[in-house]
Amino acid sequence: MSIAKFNPYALCRDCRDQFPQIKVILTHPPQREVQEAERRWAFYQGAAELITTPKDPSQLEKCLSQLYQAANWDLAVLQEELVDALQTLDWIPKSGDTIPPISAPEQSTSEPATVKQDPPSPPPPSQPPLMYRGRPVVR
Repeated sequence: MSIAKFNPYALCRDCRDQFPQIKVILTHPPQREVQEAERRWAFYQGAAELITTPKDPSQLEKCLSQLYQAANWDLAVLQEELVDALQTLDWIPKSGDTIPPISAPEQSTSEPATVKQDPPSPPPPSQPPLMYRGRPVVR
């Protein structure tokens, strides 16, 4: 839903009017949750569903279930096959693989190199001066 100058709701309206048998399912970026008002608006515009893009592979099953339900597909999400496919794509670690522990960096016994530091620059102004009719306002 983020292509420049593309209105997904216009697509939903056009498909609803011209091709009512086609179900349009919109996806929402994973940065934030879908608000109920957004979901209602999408339905009102003709979308079959508004689904949040999964943030990680563990949410993919829920997303697929919503997709199947909105499209009226009588399919079940095959959990084992889904996990196998995600492991093949290296989206999730394989069951035998373990994530190596993160070790602390080794301490160096040699003298640290000296770094020439520039004098600190003055801090930026916290906010621009308040102006009224072109004159600064004293606070």
